[in-house]
Amino acid sequence: MNDVKQKVCQFLKLELAVRYNDSEIEELTNYILKSDVFKSKYLVYLINDRPIQTIFSPIVSEMLKGIPIQYILHEAYFMDLVLYVDESVLIPRPETEELVYWIQSDHKYKTKMNLWDVGTGSGCIAIHLKKCFPEWSITGLDIDFDALNVAKGNANKYETQIEFLELDFLNFDATEYPEINILVSNPPYIGQHEKHWMSTGTLSFEPSKALFPIGDDHLVFYKHLADYGQKKLSQFGYIYCELNEFYSDQIYEIFKQSGYQDIEVKMDLQGKARMLRCRKVRSH
Repeated sequence: MNDVKQKVCQFLKLELAVRYNDSEIEELTNYILKSDVFKSKYLVYLINDRPIQTIFSPIVSEMLKGIPIQYILHEAYFMDLVLYVDESVLIPRPETEELVYWIQSDHKYKTKMNLWDVGTGSGCIAIHLKKCFPEWSITGLDIDFDALNVAKGNANKYETQIEFLELDFLNFDATEYPEINILVSNPPYIGQHEKHWMSTGTLSFEPSKALFPIGDDHLVFYKHLADYGQKKLSQFGYIYCELNEFYSDQIYEIFKQSGYQDIEVKMDLQGKARMLRCRKVRSH
């Protein structure tokens, strides 16, 4: 396998040098070689000495356009999951794994919980938690029909019983839905003015509705999470959400002013304020 890796890496360095540096290409090589797609589709060709350019030219062509490798392979990793992804869903990020670890740690001895995953996308949060806590009732919400189809496919792959709802979280009637114990979300939270800091791959290919809230208020989802939690969270129910690191103080205040307690902002592995947990103690 080392010979295969060396051969692939050398070829990609020749073809992709105009867009990626050597360390990035080595990371991309590792990603490709560990993928299920490579093992099932391409490895046999290399073993049988098929010309490497014949095998990888279609991938290289897509990579030169800046398309993320996860979308090219239709494969992304999250915790212990290998998920199908396309351009209708965000590529799962490491900080989302940290958020899920936090939920697992807080609730590892609880067998009966009702959890909503708002903006489920690929279903990564919902599916992993359902695998860890099969007795939990878990619902994934998304506004996008295509994203929900991706999530449903991933849930079927892992034989997880999850309800998926096509809902606009900012505009729906909460009264018809049951009480929940945990509300978790990686919401759209990037302001339009932050676009110049973002990579071309993210801006051009990842779904904008999952990145940017509609309108001028980039904190609108947090306000709705706080409001919905007061209506539908059980007593001592929890909200967990990812944060825009540049507005963590403002987001903290949204939940504080909405009556939540035990509010904690947590740093990710890069030392950025990227996660928040709070608890509903009484109705506001």
